[in-house]
Amino acid sequence: MDCELAANLLGDYLDDELTLELRDEVGRHLLLCQHCAWEVQSIRETLHAFRQGAAAAAPSAGFRDRLLSRLLRDHRAAVGGRPGWLSPTRSLGAPGTPFVLELTSEEEPDATPEDR
Repeated sequence: MDCELAANLLGDYLDDELTLELRDEVGRHLLLCQHCAWEVQSIRETLHAFRQGAAAAAPSAGFRDRLLSRLLRDHRAAVGGRPGWLSPTRSLGAPGTPFVLELTSEEEPDATPEDR
C-alpha cells in the first residue's frame, strides 16, 4: 500500500469502518511508514483534544435556565404580555376564520399566479 492510498483510508481506519482485510493492510503500512503513523497519531490527538474541549464547553443547567427565562421575558415584552400565538405578527385572523396558504414549486420559475 502506498502513502496516498493509506491517507485516503485514514478516516475510515480511525472510525473502524474498513473491512478487516483493508484494516490489516493499513495497519501494516503504518508499521512501516513513519510519516503516515505520525499522521494517524496527530489525528487521534486532535480528536481527543476536540472531544475534551466540546465536553468542557457544555453550558450549565443554571445558564440554560437563565437564558430561557430571559428569552421568555423578552418575548412577553415584545408581544405585550400576550402568548406568542396571539402576537400581531403571527395573527391569522379571528378564531375559526379560514385562510389560504399558497404553495409554489421551485420547478416552475416562470409560472405566473394564474398558472398555479
